[in-house]
Amino acid sequence: MRKTIVNDSAAVAVLALASASNAPAAEAIKVGVDTPLSGSYAPIGKQARWGAELAVKEINDASGLAPRVVTESFESLARMRDDGIALLLVKQNIRHASAISNSCYVMIKSRIIKHGAPVDVLKYEEIRQKLSV
Repeated sequence: MRKTIVNDSAAVAVLALASASNAPAAEAIKVGVDTPLSGSYAPIGKQARWGAELAVKEINDASGLAPRVVTESFESLARMRDDGIALLLVKQNIRHASAISNSCYVMIKSRIIKHGAPVDVLKYEEIRQKLSV
C-alpha cells in the first residue's frame, strides 16, 4: 500500500483530512506589559518588554502552549502512516510534519512552488523563510 503525507505550511487551505496542529487559534493570545517605554523609567520598561518577547519566543519554539499534545498527535499520525494510511496535513508545524512525511508540497496562492522529499524542499532558503524554519 502506498504511503503518502503531504504538507502545506505556506498556503491558505480549506480542507484538512488529518489535523493535529499548533496552528494559531482564530483569536491570537496577546501578551502585554503595562510599563513605561519613555521617560526616566524607559530602561525598566524596555527590559520588561524584552522579557515578554522572550517568553513568547520560548513558548512558540516549544510548539506553543501545548507541546505535549502536539507531540502526541504527531506520534499518532506517524503510527497511522506506518499502518499504511495516506494522510494529508495542511498548515502544520513544519518541523514535526516533515519528520513524519514522505513528501512535501509548498503552496502559495493556490500554486505549488516546490515539492519533493521534506529534506530537499527545506534546503531552499526562500522556502525556509516563508515557513519560518
